[in-house]
Amino acid sequence: MNRTSGRKRVQTGLGPRFVNNAGLLLALWIVLSEGSLSSLYLGVPFVLLAAAISVLRSPVYQRLNLMGALKFVIVFLGRIVVAGVDVARRAFGPANAIRPGFVDFDLTLPHGAPRAFLAAIVSLVPGTLSVALEGDLLRMHVLDIRADTQSEIAALEALVAGVFISQTNEMAPESGRGSE
Repeated sequence: MNRTSGRKRVQTGLGPRFVNNAGLLLALWIVLSEGSLSSLYLGVPFVLLAAAISVLRSPVYQRLNLMGALKFVIVFLGRIVVAGVDVARRAFGPANAIRPGFVDFDLTLPHGAPRAFLAAIVSLVPGTLSVALEGDLLRMHVLDIRADTQSEIAALEALVAGVFISQTNEMAPESGRGSE
């Protein structure tokens, strides 16, 4: 662990990064497999491989905020239910209830894991699909371009930001701003 005088923790070794990534990916695997323990025979090797690749390919490690992650899971699961009901209403409603198309969203999250996580999560929300993540732009396919997708994704982005502890915040002096 590296330390700088008067500053919070900046960097950890590969081991804790691997464990954190593997834990997050395993939790995601369990959710996506609907809790089927028999799927772990296939899932665990892929989770370990993905965690190893993510640690080796990620230039900047971003720690997770446990409370932010818990808030994200609770709010996100509620939004999935609401979005699922909305998609069903549109699918079985009048023909003009669906107007598919592409929507671009300007990202404010830091590059790396937070942006990739947001792009993956957007695709889990019924009625949206991440198509491209290029620079500061996330392109999505949506069921209805008239919907307020910008504010929905902005709220989701704020939740994702709460999950990750940014490197910038870690470097802030513990005693506050400015010199005394």
